Amino acid sequence: MHPINDPKHWRERAQEARVHAEQIADPESKKMMLKIAEDYEKLAQRAEQRCGVSADFKLRHYPLDTWPLGTLGDGLTLG
Repeated sequence: MHPINDPKHWRERAQEARVHAEQIADPESKKMMLKIAEDYEKLAQRAEQRCGVSADFKLRHYPLDTWPLGTLGDGLTLG
């Protein structure tokens, strides 16, 4: 699968951006890096829509620690 259509690719980029953000001391730069992570999450959601990936599939195939806090990435919440 081409990376542009692979939700996992974009989720990994989002997680990398969040890890980098944790290491940034400057508040404005940190905010910008978190925005990049958010944008990668949006790209993952669009890839899921193109591929028809369901929330159930996501729960079975992606570690929960790769999701934005408390969500399945599509408006569904955990707990």
